Amino acid sequence: MKETAKFSSEEKLVIINAIDRQFKKHSCIGLVEYDPLAVQDALIETGEFDEYEMDVRKQFKILEELATDHLGIEIDFLKNTFDPETNYVGDALNNGIVLTEDSDEREQEAHIIRVVLGSVYFRTSIAGIKNTKAHYSKKYTLKLEFDDDYVNYSIACPLDGEVYHSYLHDGRTPQKIIKYVMGRKVGERITKKQLNQQIYPEDYKKGRWVIPKDRSIKHHFFARDKELRLFFKMSTNEITYLGDTVENLTQAEMEYICKNFKKCSKKD
Repeated sequence: MKETAKFSSEEKLVIINAIDRQFKKHSCIGLVEYDPLAVQDALIETGEFDEYEMDVRKQFKILEELATDHLGIEIDFLKNTFDPETNYVGDALNNGIVLTEDSDEREQEAHIIRVVLGSVYFRTSIAGIKNTKAHYSKKYTLKLEFDDDYVNYSIACPLDGEVYHSYLHDGRTPQKIIKYVMGRKVGERITKKQLNQQIYPEDYKKGRWVIPKDRSIKHHFFARDKELRLFFKMSTNEITYLGDTVENLTQAEMEYICKNFKKCSKKD
């Protein structure tokens, strides 16, 4: 889910906004060569360069991830060839740089970028920019409900208006843990020892831990219910209820969550 993303929505929006500026600079027409040094200059001015540690290499990595999203910006990466005799480095579109004795520091830096990272081109539209920005900036709220009578929890997905249910098996440990923890205060840390004491008091008095010491709450009992980690902070030996709503999720995060939840859930 969220933890699988290499870069945050905020980091992606920094690059999307940079693409938008260069797109408009070229009158919103045709194939545009991405200028990483111009982006770097703009980010230094706004303070985002330091805030997001947005060097040129990171720009390229984020562009690679954006290229796989297929939202509204077509991004292509071209390798550059280097001729050591002429000091020319260029791509298949015949765009390049020749280093001379008169080349300034900026030209040298641009030359190195082409040699090491290559060059990037993008093609988009006004609608494409808007759609891509909305994908990473619009915020959603996810809601969790637990129904002890039907022994399931449900998550409402605002993207498609559906509610997805997951069955926990009546009387088994995951159901009992969820029921007990959701009855406690939000933010209260509950240890495995407390769970054994409160959920299985007779067994605990006899020295038996029904929730074993050597089995992780996070990776054993809720291995198949990873979406619950949005609402519970889980570790090997503790669990904390974070509340029944998760706010400020982006469309990208929502699509990933709902997609994976559908795979393991039954739709009403």
